[in-house]
Amino acid sequence: RLSLYASTLQGLAYRIEKYGPEPEDQWAIESALLLRSLPILQGIGFVSPELTVRWVQPLRSFESAIGKSLGSQPARRAAFERARATGAPAATRILPLLGGRMGFVLVLPVGTGRQFLGYLIACFPIDSFVDITLRHYGSRSTLCLFDGGRLVHSTGDMDAGSLPTADAATVRVLGTNWWVTMSCRTLHRPGELDPLDEVFLVAGIAVSISFGLTLLWLFHSRETSARLETEIRMRRKTELDLKRSNEDLEQFAYTASHDLREPLRAVTSYLELLERRYRDALDAKAHKYVGYAVDGAKRMETLICDLLAYSRAGREQATAEKVDCAEALREAQKNLSRAIEASGAVIDAPGLPSVPGNHRQLQQLFQNLIDNAIKFRSAQPPVIRIRAEPAAGGWLFQVADNGVGISPESRDGVFKLFHRGHATTHVPGSGIGLAIAKKIVERHGGKIWVESEPQHGARFFFTLAGESAREGLSKL
Repeated sequence: RLSLYASTLQGLAYRIEKYGPEPEDQWAIESALLLRSLPILQGIGFVSPELTVRWVQPLRSFESAIGKSLGSQPARRAAFERARATGAPAATRILPLLGGRMGFVLVLPVGTGRQFLGYLIACFPIDSFVDITLRHYGSRSTLCLFDGGRLVHSTGDMDAGSLPTADAATVRVLGTNWWVTMSCRTLHRPGELDPLDEVFLVAGIAVSISFGLTLLWLFHSRETSARLETEIRMRRKTELDLKRSNEDLEQFAYTASHDLREPLRAVTSYLELLERRYRDALDAKAHKYVGYAVDGAKRMETLICDLLAYSRAGREQATAEKVDCAEALREAQKNLSRAIEASGAVIDAPGLPSVPGNHRQLQQLFQNLIDNAIKFRSAQPPVIRIRAEPAAGGWLFQVADNGVGISPESRDGVFKLFHRGHATTHVPGSGIGLAIAKKIVERHGGKIWVESEPQHGARFFFTLAGESAREGLSKL
């Protein structure tokens, strides 16, 4: 019966957590039905996190309690604090309830963490609680119940000192200890309990109470597990929705970038045609304006091409083919041959390994990192050193240069779209190259980061899986 009461109350607490404490009429109706079906309860109420009574049932008997603070009494406050700290039901010490009866208050937390809403409380008069336990033993036995060394309840007109024979047991009740003694009122009458029966009776009472409260805890744990499973399902759904949204955004960026290039080329072509045909008719200021327009259109085309490359890096699969990093680097150097020759850059990359991945993407990765080192070079010709060494489950690569370096406030944002941490007045580009590099590394199951100080160059590190990860990459 005790487990049934606890289960029913926990169900009400769970519904309040799900729908919130505000529809007080709804909870008043449910509480009234509970009180009608569970006559052992004296009252049910809801208490705010600040320990103020929000509503109670039955209202006619306990209306004066609404708005009252329950935190002034240490015996009550301790139970509330214990329930919130553990997320599990807790019981108060035995104390006077409203109306003068002695009993205890069962406190059930509603919500957790930032979603903590308050407490559901249920008042159990101790006489009704004990009578349920002793119903099958009639009037042959006397039970004395102590809390903190104080006699709080006796089933007969005898106190602990007048019991002719007594057995005792300690019962742990959700954070509080009760001391129970029991004895036969009449000794040596046929059919009455003998001392051995009394021992079994006391032990049975202790086990019954403990078992009921254990069932309460198990039910609470089951409810908690159900809530966690619901949260996990919702989180997985959110992750799937987010993934689908990101894929839609990447598809939109790809389509928009691709479709925007054609009209932009038309604008650039007609501006250049206008300048050639009407060169003599335009004054110096008009030529200057046309030059600005052409330059802006070309920069816009560069930006669209970079966005297209960024979108393609997210859409293209990181296949599990074996990629020779040295070959990928040679192709990257070939694509950057003009910039390398113009800057006098020296690239030193001995003994690069082969890794599982997408050849075109890894070539793009090396190309973007080298291009970044050339763009942000110092007064000295760029010297770019590329190294690789075995690491846990794969390889750790380092691309180091002797350029202008990166300021501390810019390091965290270098891999973001359109980030231009350096001075941009003389450096071409859209600020997408390192963002593409980051996406390529992540698509290959690795990580990328940078270490740098102003005027002391930059060292980009990234990890790539080794041969053992080939099967996992094929599933990306």
